[in-house]
Amino acid sequence: MFSVFSQLSKLVRNLRTTISDRLGFFANIERRRLALAAENLFLRKQVALFREREKKTLPTGFVAHNDVSAPDSSRSRTGLASSLEDLVSRLARDSEFSA
Repeated sequence: MFSVFSQLSKLVRNLRTTISDRLGFFANIERRRLALAAENLFLRKQVALFREREKKTLPTGFVAHNDVSAPDSSRSRTGLASSLEDLVSRLARDSEFSA
């Protein structure tokens, strides 16, 4: 009789542990999804701010006539913008597939 209660208590303990682990697993999945969405939103805002700052710069004609290094800096700025856009689009694509 005592062994039946012992086995029953072990079964209940194992079931409780299994259920707790599964709930934690699904909570972690949801947390990762929310973190990815938050990071995606942050990066979209950063790209928007970057584009806004890029519009407010001096005209390229003025810089090109007075500064020799202007074409290189404008090229790197465009490269950085395209890299950020690629990153945001990849994150958006990944979040669509995981949803």
